Amino acid sequence: MRQPDLLTETEFVIVASPTYLAEHGVPQRLSDLDKHSCIVFARGRERRPWTLKQGRETVAYVPHGSLVTGDAEHVRAGVLSGLGISQVPMWLLAKEVLSGEVQVVLPELQPARIPVHVVFAAGRRIPMRVRVFIDYLVEAFAAAES
Repeated sequence: MRQPDLLTETEFVIVASPTYLAEHGVPQRLSDLDKHSCIVFARGRERRPWTLKQGRETVAYVPHGSLVTGDAEHVRAGVLSGLGISQVPMWLLAKEVLSGEVQVVLPELQPARIPVHVVFAAGRRIPMRVRVFIDYLVEAFAAAES
């Protein structure tokens, strides 16, 4: 059942450029990532772990790498430039995945989906322009999922 304030769930993938993979090899299992340069998204000094599913088990993998950034566009640029492997929201590199400019690696690990919610004060009247925007988002995400 869909939660009323849930807009969508963001799908994540682990990706690298074909150039990087040709030079460094394609990881076959989670432990292989230790031998690769990972492009890491971080908040301040805290590296955000990659939450992955191996079968029924959920695993938090803390990647290491030479590029650590808090900017998604830097992660994107690093992947496209062949600097390493990263876990990204699918929307960040969807066109490039479809075109083959980047490749999904370790698809069997199924990175966890992150819910995207609308949050507003309970019991208050929502201004019409906000309601219209929320309705637009609901329709846009529903169309993207189909």
